[in-house]
Amino acid sequence: MICYCFKRSKKQLEQAVEEGREQQFIEEVKALMSDPGCFCETANPSGKCCLKDIDLYIEKIKKGVQ
Repeated sequence: MICYCFKRSKKQLEQAVEEGREQQFIEEVKALMSDPGCFCETANPSGKCCLKDIDLYIEKIKKGVQ
């Protein structure tokens, strides 16, 4: 998982990047964060918001490091 609150996997993000839809992926997560809201502190094992992890993973995908 890359986003635990909304069940978004790394594989889904990889596919979005391959299709040039990474910004759409991020916007969808942000929209869900607004409604119904996220619960990162309890859902994400790191206890933090996933958006930074998503950005970092996109960079890794684009560099070919996964």
